[in-house]
Amino acid sequence: MNLKKFANRLKLVLLILAALFSVHFILYNPFFGVTRIDVTGNARVSSEEIAARSGIIVGMNIFRIDTGASSKSMEAHPIIRQALILRHWDRTVTLKVTERQTWAVIPWQDTFLCMDEEGICFDNTNDLPPGDYPIITIENLPDPIGMGQSLNSAATSLIKQIWSTLTPEQRKNISEFHWADQSNSLNIYTVHGTEIRFGDMERLDDKLKSFDQIMEIESDMEAGGTEVLEYVDIRFKGEPIIKTKT
Repeated sequence: MNLKKFANRLKLVLLILAALFSVHFILYNPFFGVTRIDVTGNARVSSEEIAARSGIIVGMNIFRIDTGASSKSMEAHPIIRQALILRHWDRTVTLKVTERQTWAVIPWQDTFLCMDEEGICFDNTNDLPPGDYPIITIENLPDPIGMGQSLNSAATSLIKQIWSTLTPEQRKNISEFHWADQSNSLNIYTVHGTEIRFGDMERLDDKLKSFDQIMEIESDMEAGGTEVLEYVDIRFKGEPIIKTKT
């Protein structure tokens, strides 16, 4: 082996040793210990609980934090939809969480389940939460229902599409969305008690256009004081089938 090759190999070995020493120095030097943990974005879950779930403590080496595992641990809480870990040069750590927000309410037993836009039940309450939320009833709900559980994606997906299309005035006229599990079809009940037999996602645009007509018919009948709608069936192509209460 000539001296040039030996020198090159020696340099390589020294570089590897220097790199290993640097990594060891950074990972185990108390200078890089976390000095403070901040939590942002939380309203329902306490900062103390979030920090505890993260597994990060003051004094832990900031470069030894397993951000993936810590995020998953925080996101295991049913209310937390997303958790990010931000490391700063001043050796502080920010736990940035996004909590689930109520999109719909499901009456269940003696409580109300709060469900977000992803169809995840994340909380329950004894009182109906204030706000502009659709009320959804679903046949054959599992028992028990665990927080963090997804409920009937077909039903929630269809109702979400309908709700996002309706105007605020149209929403005020709806009292309940009811999903019939056996027939996989949706019924919508108005505040006047009319049952709108909506069906499935077929001809969705055409069905949504019928809402204003149904509300207008309800208003006309209420003003006339003679007849009251029992149901309007818009499941099939063609003119809606209208039945009045006798």
